[in-house]
Amino acid sequence: MIDSQVLSLLAELGIGVAGNAVYDVIKRYFSSNRTPTVEGLREAIANSLALNGVTVNAATVVQFLANRGVITISNSNIHGPSGVALASNHGAFEFGNNSISQTDRTKIVASGRAAIVGTGTSAVVQNPDGSISFHVGGGGDIRFFT
Repeated sequence: MIDSQVLSLLAELGIGVAGNAVYDVIKRYFSSNRTPTVEGLREAIANSLALNGVTVNAATVVQFLANRGVITISNSNIHGPSGVALASNHGAFEFGNNSISQTDRTKIVASGRAAIVGTGTSAVVQNPDGSISFHVGGGGDIRFFT
């Protein structure tokens, strides 16, 4: 019975199972809960931010932090002259689907269906020195899709 309830909940929240970051949160929830509930799943994915078709410009740095939540960025342009950070702390982030993230010295382009997905404790940071760093901590991972 929970399968139909889960699909109904996802539809209600406007989330397709095809979203990699959301899929990872759902998978983690079911693998870590012996008695999963619709309410528990709702709490696991309720903290979300979806940017689709937006332009974000900052005077210095743009930071997105998914702390026990999900951030999805698609069809968007992100610019922070000194830095951009996508990070997750027991949550997930997905950057892709025709999005660009750039600083004055770095640029990440996810054309078409390409994506960078971070879960658990992970981060992608475009640093002020012109470098791009990828960080993974306990229970975290970063995956690249083309």
